[in-house]
Amino acid sequence: MPTERLSMRDVREILRQKWQLGRSHRQVAESVGVSAGAVGETMRRAKAVGVTSWVAVEGLAPSALEARLYPSTAVAARAVPDCAWIHRERRRAGVTLELLHH
Repeated sequence: MPTERLSMRDVREILRQKWQLGRSHRQVAESVGVSAGAVGETMRRAKAVGVTSWVAVEGLAPSALEARLYPSTAVAARAVPDCAWIHRERRRAGVTLELLHH
């Protein structure tokens, strides 16, 4: 089960303390109230999308920052099967669900 996502307020504070104040992961984690791993993950995400300074973060709206750090990974919705067709086909001799899946 995935962990709960940090609030954008916490993310901004982590980035501010790392870049403006030059604090270590542990110091930031203790100050914000998150784990050092969460600080490291936030820094990794920021670096991966090219956000490398507080100036870049300061000008972004919280929603824009969230969109950059946490891009949507939603999978396209599958087509809903036609249940009536499946039931009609299953009544035929020799038809199994496995055959219908193929």
